[in-house]
Amino acid sequence: MSVLHYPEGKLRGVSEYLRSKGAKILVIQTAFLGDVILVTPLLKAIKEEFKTSELSILVRPEFVPVVSSFVDETITIDKRLAQNNTKLWLEVERRINDLNFDIALLPHRSVRSALLAKRAGISHRIGFDRGIASLFNTQNVKYLHRRYEGRR
Repeated sequence: MSVLHYPEGKLRGVSEYLRSKGAKILVIQTAFLGDVILVTPLLKAIKEEFKTSELSILVRPEFVPVVSSFVDETITIDKRLAQNNTKLWLEVERRINDLNFDIALLPHRSVRSALLAKRAGISHRIGFDRGIASLFNTQNVKYLHRRYEGRR
């Protein structure tokens, strides 16, 4: 089963787009260690399925060792320092914009992450269909409450 499949069907055209273009993909996961660990199978599957794509992840600095072997590049933000620091968020936004990502995958339902991807100019933003963050996505995946978090 494709990494970009889910029970309700295939995400509209994204899989073909990734294969044909060798797209630049950004996964944004700035939550806690458990959430970062849960996203590693997704990172591995993307690298295996979309071999010509370039995969990056935005994580907290302390989690780089957990994900660095699964991605081509890590981008970090220290959320403790960024808590009330608009300048720091704008610097990360600018860096992401400069890297010209084609697709952002948002496995965490964070409004800040979804807004960051939108403001950074990423044209395809895929996340869950629950919460305010879904308003910033270009494609929403059904959030299956009864499914184990690792499978979701």
